[in-house]
Amino acid sequence: MKALDAAIDGIDRVQQSHRVTAVVVAVQKAYGDHRGGMLAAAITFYGFVALFPLLLLFFTVVALVLSGHPALQERLINAALSEFPDLGNHLSNQIHALRSNSPAVFAITALALFWGGLGIASALQQASSAAWGVARADEPDFWRRTLRNVSIIAVVAGTIVASTALAGLLANRFTAGFAAATWFHGLELATTVMLNLGGYAAALKILSPKGTTWRTILPGAMLGGCGWGLLQAIGTSLVAHHLHRAGALYGVFAVVLALVFWINLGTRLFLYATELNVVLQRRAWPRSFRDQASEG
Repeated sequence: MKALDAAIDGIDRVQQSHRVTAVVVAVQKAYGDHRGGMLAAAITFYGFVALFPLLLLFFTVVALVLSGHPALQERLINAALSEFPDLGNHLSNQIHALRSNSPAVFAITALALFWGGLGIASALQQASSAAWGVARADEPDFWRRTLRNVSIIAVVAGTIVASTALAGLLANRFTAGFAAATWFHGLELATTVMLNLGGYAAALKILSPKGTTWRTILPGAMLGGCGWGLLQAIGTSLVAHHLHRAGALYGVFAVVLALVFWINLGTRLFLYATELNVVLQRRAWPRSFRDQASEG
């Protein structure tokens, strides 16, 4: 036992002596201090609640606006479903049957989406306040919180719509001839990462305390934008593995579990991006493996 403790202490000293590893450990410790797992679970729940209403409304609006352009409809729908690697066909099969619902069901769906969106935004505000150490007395009042919630929903929705529209445009007939070119895939990936980076930067800025500079939130925005691009690039393998493993145990519920897994990955990435900004801004490193959770 003493030999194991000595080995851990040796590794601990090494990680604290190098900036990169020290920051990584400090971010992970801060994530645990602020109960990141619990907050990620709450955001994942609301994200799952909002997902199907979001796709239903998107499919319906696309069908109404582009009623005379079925090919473009298909490209945009496929682009939206590509945000969920290896799950697009499952989602399309489930949601396609809902596209002809009545106006009453459409209104109820919009309310469900709004409720889920508010839940996501509220949980993100709570997570950000915990990360930045904002006291309850200093948190925004009801109206400012509501304005923040609406702003966050607008940023998230705008980023999703922009990336989906971009993917749909890149899949049109003009670019089809370049689809096999390496440079074209590189351009597509770079543009997507830039959109993600902008969305992350805007969301992190809105959620950070008043007076936080763009320079402060830039590291987290880069981690989030590049990290999400990487997750999308390798997402098919990740989700396929999770889907296969869950399918062996849960059958038809495997798709639900895979969706929860994918949403949770994105949620954790956002929370880590927030913690990175706080750790760097406050120079809250190095930290020992044996540090206990901080109060507050």
